Amino acid sequence: MSSKNACIHLVGFGSQGSAWAQALKASGWDVFVYLKERGRGFEAAEAAGFSPALLSSPSILSEQIGANLQVNGVAKPALVALLIPDADIGPVYEELVSHIQHPLTVVIGHGYAVYSGDLKPRAPLHDAALFAPKAIGPQLSKKYGEYRGTNIRHELVAATAFPTRSNDALTDMALAMGFLQENLVAVTFEQETIGDLISEQGLLCGGLFTLMEWTLEAMERAHLPPKLLRAECLTELGLIVDQMIEKGPRGCFKKISQAAQCGATLTKEWLEKSGAKEAFLKQVEGIERGEFSKQMKDLSWKTRRDAWLEKWEGLEGKMDPKTEVHDGSTS
Repeated sequence: MSSKNACIHLVGFGSQGSAWAQALKASGWDVFVYLKERGRGFEAAEAAGFSPALLSSPSILSEQIGANLQVNGVAKPALVALLIPDADIGPVYEELVSHIQHPLTVVIGHGYAVYSGDLKPRAPLHDAALFAPKAIGPQLSKKYGEYRGTNIRHELVAATAFPTRSNDALTDMALAMGFLQENLVAVTFEQETIGDLISEQGLLCGGLFTLMEWTLEAMERAHLPPKLLRAECLTELGLIVDQMIEKGPRGCFKKISQAAQCGATLTKEWLEKSGAKEAFLKQVEGIERGEFSKQMKDLSWKTRRDAWLEKWEGLEGKMDPKTEVHDGSTS
């Protein structure tokens, strides 16, 4: 499963970092973990059997890469995965990686740093690669663990942009994490980022959290008991998502009750008449033009986020987190 260059230098040990590190280690790769400070990530890496190095000086990563190349005689570029928050990728590359003289490929788990212009590898020794699993770290670890030691691979999909000179090593890395080669979808950094941002802002986060807020407020005004608030919003949502995964959106829609079908149709018409679609498409245009990275860097949005978090604290307090009602209904 591993290549001649079965080695990766991994900065970060969060959700994706820990999943990558543990799956690759279990597949026989040499995994070197680096962290900027001694905190929860450092303790988690130690507990998982790694010996994380603190990036206390810019030379540590360079020295380790050089030592590994000398021991293994590897001519291919070293793989350096920066699995840290998007806003940190550019600064960490500039501070700790850009000066390294060895050929290397910087691997990122989301194309945002390239989309925003924050990550600009130094040519000709350095290039960038994208390996973006469409799953959170714990799900990736779970899927890998289910089939570890067998010839079966999981069904998760990853968006990829592999430079030619590192293609074989990066493909082997993906296979070592349990991916099917046909589920490695070739894209550009911009395509992956734009798709990810549109889905986050339209459905996964922007739409979901806003509609959840409105729904909880309406249910509270209708004086629903707290235990039912959680069941109606969270348990039922999980059932609908499971049905969509299993049957697809059309198959799921056909299975919900006529009341749900009627309400969904009326709500769709109301949302379209309200101008919500036009507002969403305007946001999408901004994403496609690269304007979203400017909005991210204008930190004023964080004040509004914090106010929303406070509101969520109040809404969650009105639900009973201990009780879930499973009645089998998807309507």
